[in-house]
Amino acid sequence: MVQMRILQILILAVISFPICKYDILHHRILNSHLLKSAAILIPFTVVVELLQHGYLDIFRAMLCSALFGIAILIASIMSGMSLGMGDIKLITLLSAVLALTTLVQYMDWLVWVIACSAINLFFHVVRCRTIRGRIAFAPSLMAGTLVYLATRI
Repeated sequence: MVQMRILQILILAVISFPICKYDILHHRILNSHLLKSAAILIPFTVVVELLQHGYLDIFRAMLCSALFGIAILIASIMSGMSLGMGDIKLITLLSAVLALTTLVQYMDWLVWVIACSAINLFFHVVRCRTIRGRIAFAPSLMAGTLVYLATRI
């Protein structure tokens, strides 16, 4: 199943390019990009998970993904974070693609996302000489996800 994981990384890397590029340039994540990505990634994930773990695990993973997306939305609204709806939808899509089912798996993934975000923030501060301003989150999210997947091979 290592070949499937490598294929998943390659597909995600190719799909992430237009999303990240548009987010860097316009600070938006288009629904059309997310729908195209979901149309490719979700069926691939379902097939891989069915082959590896069975029906119950894929159902649990999709349910956990939906609950995680709702939790991120509520946390974003309540805390006043400047996390856009495109970012929230992308986080939900990626958690579905990763088929995470445990809190430990979510925490491992988020550690990589936070590490990539810190690197992104460092480069932003070096480039702009300030921490103020808008920073695209999609590149950090995608890079963290790719690193998470690469460490699971």
